[in-house]
Amino acid sequence: MAITATIPPMTFPKREDYLDPDEWVTQAETAYDVLSGTFTTNANLFATQANALETNVNAKELSATTASTNASNSATSAANSATTATNQANIAVAAVATLPVGTINDLLIEANKTWSSFKIDNELSGKASSSDLTLKLDTTNPVITGSITEQVYNLTGTEINPVNGTIQYKTVSANTTFTETLTAGQSVLLRLINASSYTITFPAITWVGAAAPVLTANCAIVLWKEQSTLYGAYVGTLV
Repeated sequence: MAITATIPPMTFPKREDYLDPDEWVTQAETAYDVLSGTFTTNANLFATQANALETNVNAKELSATTASTNASNSATSAANSATTATNQANIAVAAVATLPVGTINDLLIEANKTWSSFKIDNELSGKASSSDLTLKLDTTNPVITGSITEQVYNLTGTEINPVNGTIQYKTVSANTTFTETLTAGQSVLLRLINASSYTITFPAITWVGAAAPVLTANCAIVLWKEQSTLYGAYVGTLV
């Protein structure tokens, strides 16, 4: 927006140019009326354009301030995004560090050390098919092909927990009080070594034969739970 209005110079008739005073007065009045009207019109136009220019400048100043604020907000957002990206990269690095020995490289196809798409596919291809799993995991009539290998656990504490293994053994070296965390349907075979040399206290057990067994230097018992009742049976002495 530019100011185009101008204030013209006011040319007024000189007295000496007129011999007749009345003629000079007439010419002066005419010039005054013309110049006064032109001056007023142009002055008003100048004021209008000046106000419009001020409004335009204020608008551009506001726009510049808004642009500066937006730029600052964008810079802050970019910094936050960079921080997030760095954190995600650190997580990825940590995740890669937990992978088995080898590298992820699809250019290599060795199935022993390199964790590539080939190896992953090779590992998965050796697993049971979905149809086999459906058959073998039938909850009504499950079918087990082959043998079941139970977990054997060296019990160093005093809690009998089938999660650690369904076959457990413990070398007793002091008077011992056992606890258990069996749930209904679980069982544990427990072999005790040196149990005859110390006082052994079991949790509440309903023993086969009604009485707790006399433990020997190397013996085995079986514990199982029905509903909330823990049962126990003395298997015998191991030679």
